[in-house]
Amino acid sequence: MDQQGRVRHPRAEAAAHRLLDRTDAPTALFCTNNHITLGAYRAVRGLRSGTALAAFDDFEMADLLDVPVTVVAYDADEVGRRAARLLLDRIDEKSATPRQLPRRTVVPTQIVHHTGA
Repeated sequence: MDQQGRVRHPRAEAAAHRLLDRTDAPTALFCTNNHITLGAYRAVRGLRSGTALAAFDDFEMADLLDVPVTVVAYDADEVGRRAARLLLDRIDEKSATPRQLPRRTVVPTQIVHHTGA
């Protein structure tokens, strides 16, 4: 079961509770941004479930949480620079040549293990 859509802390916490209350509750939750991670953290902590948390998008003070969380960290400024470059290149290409194949860029990431306070 997956939970999708634009989510903030309260909705993410409610979604995590729904997942963790199931008889076949997951042993881990993967969250796609820091808002969802905080909501899932609140559910895991509140239920004292021991469910592992992993996330894309590190956030300030994650190292202070009392539940361990593993995150994929990246440089948001670099993502913005590369996105802008792709957009400007697309604009230039559109006026000069027929549409080309999509391009891909890879932004460096690192895995960070916050072990819990």
